[in-house]
Amino acid sequence: MQAMQQFAHQLIPGWEQIPVGRTRTEVPDVAVDGADRVYVLTRMPGAVLVYDAEGRFLRSFGEGLLSARPHAITVAADGTAYVVDDPEHIVRVFGRTGEPIRVIGTPGVPSATGFDESLPVPAWCTSVRYGGAPFNHPTKVALGADGDIYVSDGYANSRVHHFDAEGTLIRSWGEPGTGPGQFNLPHSVCVLADGRVVVADRENDRLQIFTPTGGYVTEWTDVQRPTTVIQDLLGRILVAELGWRSGERRLRRGILEVDEPARLTVLDADGVVLGRRTDLAGPDGSQALIAPHGLAIDSHGDLYVAEVSFSFTHQEHERTLHKCTLTGARGRSSLGGSAQHPQGALT
Repeated sequence: MQAMQQFAHQLIPGWEQIPVGRTRTEVPDVAVDGADRVYVLTRMPGAVLVYDAEGRFLRSFGEGLLSARPHAITVAADGTAYVVDDPEHIVRVFGRTGEPIRVIGTPGVPSATGFDESLPVPAWCTSVRYGGAPFNHPTKVALGADGDIYVSDGYANSRVHHFDAEGTLIRSWGEPGTGPGQFNLPHSVCVLADGRVVVADRENDRLQIFTPTGGYVTEWTDVQRPTTVIQDLLGRILVAELGWRSGERRLRRGILEVDEPARLTVLDADGVVLGRRTDLAGPDGSQALIAPHGLAIDSHGDLYVAEVSFSFTHQEHERTLHKCTLTGARGRSSLGGSAQHPQGALT
């Protein structure tokens, strides 16, 4: 295993101080606002728990509105939260105090893509016949510097949708397949500081890079099953990746002969691998990653990792959210705002 020397973090055991009486099955995603408040999206039940940087519980929202299995959360610097609720085929937008603002999409109404719902997930994506309108099991929101909204869509579609800040559709791009600009499960989207749009094309084992208007630029293929993409304080790109099991068939690389474990990878701005690891190191030893699904970085460079361990093992795990402190020099980002989303530039 190549050590992640380019991004040294140490696990903080017991960081999250979950309120008494709160339960959850797993954490699909995590986000940070401009004040380093941490937004933890939970499944079963679906809700958002908000903590301060020390892990103290502040409040919650979304109970009774979100389905049992929401997929992702993105938070602007001012605390506006965008929650992708893929079973409902919508994006719910919440204000800075957790009040519902708007819904993008029609609740409970999927778009037509010709996919075969009788297949197990994630085989849905390989049965999509054509790209459809918003949404059919969407996956993630990214925010541009101008407030525009990008949505990857998703488990039963093969598109990225570009909206203005009010939620009006501007354009969509993508079709099913393995070629340039085609997708098999666009699982996450990220807008880099320079405006490039990165899409985690999960089942195609690659990241695809686009212009802000959807023009294809290139692909980075030294990744496996990427679930989410973020950019750090220094402009490096962090990728959470699910594992493959021996005997499974990869769409672009064929049958796998050995297990490939879940991991985190750090890339430079040109897609060159700087380091990767398959575990999180802490004072009590290392903890292997099970199913990393969401990432966030605060203004000090501390890293948050969300895992969907139950979905991948069908067993409940205590470790569904991790905080790792950046070792060595620390300090607020010179970019301003939060590392994950300074004024809408980084998501």
